[in-house]
Order: sequence, then C-alpha cells, then structure tokens
Amino acid sequence: MISDVESDIYNFVSGIMKNAKRNDNILIGDMLSIVIHENKYAIDVCSARHKTEKRIDKFTHKKKLDKCTSMGYRLLTVYDDEWIDKKEICKSRIKHCFGITNNKIGARVCAISEITNSEAMKFCEKNHIQGRGQSHYALALYKNGDIISVMTFSKPSVSKNSSNYEWELNRFCSLLDYSIPGAANRLLSFFKSKNKGKKMVTFSDLRWGNGNVYEKMGFTYQYVTDPNYYYSGEITNWKRKHRFNFTKGKLVRLFGEKCKTSTEFEITDNNGINRIWDCGHMKFSMIM
Repeated sequence: MISDVESDIYNFVSGIMKNAKRNDNILIGDMLSIVIHENKYAIDVCSARHKTEKRIDKFTHKKKLDKCTSMGYRLLTVYDDEWIDKKEICKSRIKHCFGITNNKIGARVCAISEITNSEAMKFCEKNHIQGRGQSHYALALYKNGDIISVMTFSKPSVSKNSSNYEWELNRFCSLLDYSIPGAANRLLSFFKSKNKGKKMVTFSDLRWGNGNVYEKMGFTYQYVTDPNYYYSGEITNWKRKHRFNFTKGKLVRLFGEKCKTSTEFEITDNNGINRIWDCGHMKFSMIM
C-alpha cells in the first residue's frame, strides 16, 4: 500500500526531476519507492511503524543501498516520521543530493567566527536532518550579518569507539536550499589552525550521504559501521527515538523494578517498543 508520505515525496520529486518512477523493482529486484533512471537516483521511503525488525531484517536497508551503489545509483533512505516532522529539511537535502539547490553563495565572500553553542544548536535544529546534536565548540559563516553555515565539534563518544580522538566533527549544515561551495573546507581549516596535531573523527550517515564531502576535506576513510537502531512504537507515537532514550536504567524507571532482571531488548520487546535499523555510517578520521 502506498502511504500518504510516499505520495507526498513522489509529488515533490516528480516536480523537480523529470521521469521519476514509482514502485520500481527493475533496478535491484527489490521494490524502491522512487527511481530516476536517467540521473541514477533512487529514494526508498520507509515507515517507522512497519519497517521495524519485527517485519524486516537488520540489514535490509543496507543491502538495498549496496545493490544500488553497485549499479551506480545514489539511494536515499527516508523515514516517514522525518518527512512529517522535518519536511523542509528533507526537501532541501533531496535537492542538494540531486544537485539542484536553488541558491548559491561562495564561502570566500563570507565572514567567519566562533559562535555560542546555543546559537549553533538553534541553527542546526532548523537546518540539519539530525537536529541540534552535542557541541563543545562551534563556528559559523556569515553573509550580511546572517549565519548561513555552521560546523560544530564535540568530544568523541566512547560508544562510537572514538575515545582515542580529541574531537568529533559533529554537525555541518547550511541554510535550507542553499549551496555554499567551500564552506566546509573554510570552517574546518579555521578549526584545524587552532588544533594542530590533534586527532579528529567524523561520521557520515549512509541513509543520506556517501562521505564525499569528508574526503574532500582531507579526512581518511576508516570503515562502515554495522546498521544502528532506533526505537519505535506506540509509546513514541510511531516515531523513531534514539536508543539512548531507552537504556536499561530508563526502562526500569519507566516500567518498574520487575524489569531489573531483564535485558534492554527483552523489556522493549515485551512492551511493544521495536528496534528500527538504519544503513550504517562511514567513519572518517584525520590528524589536524
């Protein structure tokens, strides 16, 4: 059954790209929501309610991505909850991936300066698909006094196996529907000038990116992580929530002491909270 979100995304894509086809299984043998064969783009629209691990394999989305990549197609994997909650960000990301962003400003004509973490988080919340994130240091590009691009840096997370690095490039984004050539390099160069010799790591979400921007900035590719999971269920209103919202301790507080002897997965499984998997991430590193 075609969802309202899938129809909405198709209507948007068909309005900006000619010859977009729906429900195409010719490419990889598996159904893809939208394919533009002439430009070798594809979009897989997924339900945060119906694409949990109760229904599909952990590696389903990654396998589709790998199949498309092997055939020279760029696949975007979009969840319905992010289209509903962050539609304008999704539209901007899709257009950027398709190379048809409307507005363009060269980074060389912009001013650069450090900004507060609160300013950075506010900008990322409006312009980054993953929201504000964590930040210990943030930089911005300005045009006519307005912030047009932001890059944030945080202390690496042990959970990401990055404890041997001093910094993680956590977020990079620009104003919606804007392309700012050179923005990433300029912001990173400024940061590197103040952190010479230190090690940094960053990750590219394979649902949306292919890591090209990081390689162009001088990062070295390390490896692709296994798919990671979020949680979705009636308790989340069928929207994906980060797994850190459902750690063992939080689940025990939520569902009672009777859960203490159970694992995180057992507690969530018994309470209708299902794991939902992404495509994994590419890990990059550099010595500044």
